[in-house]
Amino acid sequence: MSSPLIVQLDMAEFCEAADLSDVYVIEIVEHGILEPQGTQPREWRFTDYELTLAKRLAQFGETVPQVLNDFRPNLLANYLFELANAFHAFYEACPVLKADEPVRATRLALCELTARVLCRGLDLLGIQVPEKM
Repeated sequence: MSSPLIVQLDMAEFCEAADLSDVYVIEIVEHGILEPQGTQPREWRFTDYELTLAKRLAQFGETVPQVLNDFRPNLLANYLFELANAFHAFYEACPVLKADEPVRATRLALCELTARVLCRGLDLLGIQVPEKM
């Protein structure tokens, strides 16, 4: 099966392209509004791609218990595949590094959160994720 390898390669390329140690930490708050930590609240709305990715990320907490309770690791594999697809669509449609602040910080934070969830999910499946290629 080539899907885990594809996800591994995408993660390695992403981690190499963005120095995750310098990424802002964010909170995802109700109604699709993001606030970079340590700043005054700013009102802006997600693009459809950002909203889709944020919703997929929020499903991680629901997916893991279901996988454990039902003994169905395929649910986690499917979730991670869908998350990787949502991230790919987001990254293609929404400039991250070229965006102006505070949108740039928000998009970088979505990238970091996606990386964390993908890494954790793959770890739960026993798949190691290389940090660099």
